Amino acid sequence: MTNSPKPSENAKSHGIESQTIFDFIQDNCKDMPDLLDYLGFSGTMEVEDETENGLFEKHIPQADAVSKVKKGELFEGKLSIARDNKEEGNH
Repeated sequence: MTNSPKPSENAKSHGIESQTIFDFIQDNCKDMPDLLDYLGFSGTMEVEDETENGLFEKHIPQADAVSKVKKGELFEGKLSIARDNKEEGNH
């Protein structure tokens, strides 16, 4: 099971049984219509590859990451976001 269609399709092409979380919920949780909204899915699950559209940088070597943290170009730490409000952190 995966949250992205691409790995699921890849697994299926290799004869591995696979399903997205979205499809599983649609097929097996019909008595819980609000579940998809609670999990953050709406309509169909369209997942973009963030590295392809430039939202996120590709992986950088650890030494470069450490150097950028020391320069203040990157931040190191734990990110905690409330599941029901992206503007609030979790405690």
